[in-house]
Amino acid sequence: MDEYSIPTVEEFSGINDVREIIRERERYATVYAAYIAAKIYPKGFPMDRMVNTLANKFSEVRKLKPQGRANIVSSLMQTKPPLIKWRYGNIYSWNGNDINAKMAAIEIERIIRGDIHQQVPDAETIDSFEKDDLC
Repeated sequence: MDEYSIPTVEEFSGINDVREIIRERERYATVYAAYIAAKIYPKGFPMDRMVNTLANKFSEVRKLKPQGRANIVSSLMQTKPPLIKWRYGNIYSWNGNDINAKMAAIEIERIIRGDIHQQVPDAETIDSFEKDDLC
């Protein structure tokens, strides 16, 4: 008789992928953006607004040329599986088709606090993206 294994919740929801991808990120700003995207899902976010938020928060992002700033966020589209995806125009969102956003936000927060020893984006920042009428 063939043996079958039942995938764990983490495997099924894509959390193992999230954990691996987030731990590989060299810039905290990218992790910060991923957390916001997961937290506000199913709402999306304007790319320029996310980039401006990161530039205002992180001096190393502010020092980059405009294309380099956008790469901080767009690098999350080049992962396997992609953590964010393009919706339309300048609007992007968490990849909710492949990765459970609520579980991902919890895992990213765990990594931010435990591994990176930083604070997650504050409620005001999250609320400002959730209240954005463009998405």
